[in-house]
Amino acid sequence: MELRHLKYFVVVAEELSFTKAAARLRISQPPLTAQIHTLEEELELQLFNRTKHKVELTRAGEVFLAEARLTLSQAQRTRKLASQLASGSIGEVRVGFTVSAALNPVIPRIFYNFRTENPAINLVLQEMLSAHQLECLSSNQLDVGFCRELISMAPPPGVKIERIMQERFIAVVNSQHRLAKHGAISLKACADEPFVSFPRTRDAGVWEKAMALCEKTGFKPRVVQEANGVIGIVGLVASGIGISILPESVKSVALEGVVYRPLRHPDAVVPLMLAFRQSENAAAVSRFVAHVRKAVVSQA
Repeated sequence: MELRHLKYFVVVAEELSFTKAAARLRISQPPLTAQIHTLEEELELQLFNRTKHKVELTRAGEVFLAEARLTLSQAQRTRKLASQLASGSIGEVRVGFTVSAALNPVIPRIFYNFRTENPAINLVLQEMLSAHQLECLSSNQLDVGFCRELISMAPPPGVKIERIMQERFIAVVNSQHRLAKHGAISLKACADEPFVSFPRTRDAGVWEKAMALCEKTGFKPRVVQEANGVIGIVGLVASGIGISILPESVKSVALEGVVYRPLRHPDAVVPLMLAFRQSENAAAVSRFVAHVRKAVVSQA
């Protein structure tokens, strides 16, 4: 049994005339009659009572009509669903992000605008470290990642990383610290200061970049305290334990006792990367990646 057999049957049942049904279907009457006969033989049911002047549904035909309409309706919904999936207008996109990326106002705006423009696409947002994002992309547990560039880890095979923007590094200092009096701070002025940082296993991209920048200036930061997140680091700076170097988006964390100062160094920048699988074929994911690219270009 094919869908066209059901369609022919429904039209004949609605018209109760093979002649009118054939005209509506834009086919000749003999093939239509033959198709209905084939359907009845396959079902081993008589669907119509036919005379020279009249066509009527049998009792079995009446019951079968309701089911045939449901089947055709479901087939139409399935076709529509397939079309929407192919176009990327519905679906799911699993997105990873680091905390420092989420503090950048551009990223929440990207999420909000995409949700608004694509209400039938479910964005599943997950906070993840940069390295974990790359691992999950490689194992198909994630579709897109907003991560930091990792010096110590190459992208897994099949995972593409592209720079979408970069932020300036800033100094995070206690408001009573001597450096807080400066409008901008040189990295050399930070050489003898105690530092608060991420553990090596967390947000390594940010700290690797900060370490490389300090070492390029001629010193290795003396880390006296570690914290698992940006807010924890800022809180420890507020307590006077040390200073830190973080992306400028951390300025959105307004905490009493902390000030943020620009760094006077031309290379004091940290990229924000977009990661995704090169072989990605889900249209909803491709739509999201295109949305991100367009959004960051408009911010440039």
